[in-house]
Amino acid sequence: MITLINSDTIRKSGHCVSGVREVCALHNIDMRRLVNEGIPVEEVAHIEEAYIQDMIKIAIESELADGGK
Repeated sequence: MITLINSDTIRKSGHCVSGVREVCALHNIDMRRLVNEGIPVEEVAHIEEAYIQDMIKIAIESELADGGK
């Protein structure tokens, strides 16, 4: 199972869209891909940005809560 950071993750994080957009630009993350398809946690796990690490945590917790679906 691949854990994804996606639009649901952004909503659950409570981060504003402009902040997420800025972080994506700073780290060369394709925001359209993030929103439309999701980005595997493994692709961004090396980034030590608090926004990213928060979204990784939320994505993993959400997957566990959903039973790994």
